[in-house]
Amino acid sequence: IAQESEYAPVYFNFGLLRAHSEAFTEASVAFMDAVRRDKSMADYIAAHPKLAKFRTTTDYTNLLVTIKKESNSNE
Repeated sequence: IAQESEYAPVYFNFGLLRAHSEAFTEASVAFMDAVRRDKSMADYIAAHPKLAKFRTTTDYTNLLVTIKKESNSNE
């Protein structure tokens, strides 16, 4: 991650790894980092089939709230 710190897919992949391990809070932090670097990552997170279980968690709900809040503050 340190070598590719501005490359959103690195954070997405780390989030995917953490979600697979059911470390959903860590996954949501990584996904937020991905979205901050590339807004289109939010749609990818919302549709990725391997994240179905993550999308049922409070961590995902909190992620959506944070994305919306940051998006509104940037307008």
